[in-house]
Amino acid sequence: MGTSVRIQHVADCPEVSPVHCEEYDIPTHFHDQTIDWLRINPGITAGLGKGWQGSAFIPFDAKKLGILYTLDGEVYHPPYEGIHHRNELLAGPADGTLGVERFFGLGELGMWSLKATTSLPIGRTEEDPFALTLVGEEHQHFQMGTGTFIPSVEAKFVIPGLRIGALGWVATNQPLYENGKGYFPGARYNAGAGVTYRVTPDLNTVLSSEYAYETPDAWDGEPSPASGRQAVVIDVGASWSAMERLTLSSMLRITAWQVTMTDYHEDQLLQRLVATIGASWTFGESDRATGAEPTP
Repeated sequence: MGTSVRIQHVADCPEVSPVHCEEYDIPTHFHDQTIDWLRINPGITAGLGKGWQGSAFIPFDAKKLGILYTLDGEVYHPPYEGIHHRNELLAGPADGTLGVERFFGLGELGMWSLKATTSLPIGRTEEDPFALTLVGEEHQHFQMGTGTFIPSVEAKFVIPGLRIGALGWVATNQPLYENGKGYFPGARYNAGAGVTYRVTPDLNTVLSSEYAYETPDAWDGEPSPASGRQAVVIDVGASWSAMERLTLSSMLRITAWQVTMTDYHEDQLLQRLVATIGASWTFGESDRATGAEPTP
C-alpha cells in the first residue's frame, strides 16, 4: 500500500508554541508538510476446519516526512523550528492483527461470515505531542502503533455469481482503554457494498463504496485536534489467478468525501488516493484444484 499526502495549515501564536511565542515575536505563517507513506503487510491465513479460518498480519511502515515553513511566500525559519515537524524517515513495524473468521453458506448464492480480530500493539508509540507543545519541547505527531489491544468485529456476505456478483459488509472496532502514555484511539464504524464482474475465469474485478465514521482520538481525556472523521471511500480493484496457487491483486482506494470531527480541518490527514498491490499463495488444495469459485 502506498500514498502521498500534502498538508498545509496556518501557524499562529500562542498555539504553535506558547513558550517560544512569549520569547519571540512570531508572525502568522504556514506549515507545508509532505508525507509519503508505504506499507508492506505480510500475513498468513489458515483453514481451521468446519468453516473456521484464522489470520495474522504484521505490517511494516515507512513514512517519509518533509516540512517547509513559509511566510509571505518565502522560506521562513521560525524559532521553534523542528519541535513539531522535521525532514525525516520513520520506519518500523506497525500494530499487527490477529483474527478468526467463521463462514456460513447462503445456499446456491454464496456465503456470509463473522470475523473477530484484535490489534497487536507492537508499533512504536509517542509521548503526548500536545503536552510537549505547551512546554516547547520536540515531539512526534506520527505514531507507528497505538499501544493498546483493540477488538473489532465484522460481518460480510459474498455472492460470486457466474459473471456478476455482489458483496457487502459492516464492521466496527472499539478501543477499551488508553495506553501507558495517555493515548486513547478513536472508535471506527464502517459499512460498504459493491459489485464484482468476472472478465475471464481467472480475472475478477470489483467496484465498491464504503462509509466510515471515526470518533476523535484523545490524549489524557482531551480530544486530539484534527482526529475523527466521516468519509465516503470508493474502491476499484482486480484479482488475477496467475497460476494454480498464485493470485495477484491490485486496488485503488479513492476518498470521495471527508469531513473532520473537530474544528482543525486544515490538519486533517486526507489520503485522496491509496494504491495497493498484493500477492497470495495457496498451500494445500487451491480453489482451482477443488473446483471452488474464487471470491473477490
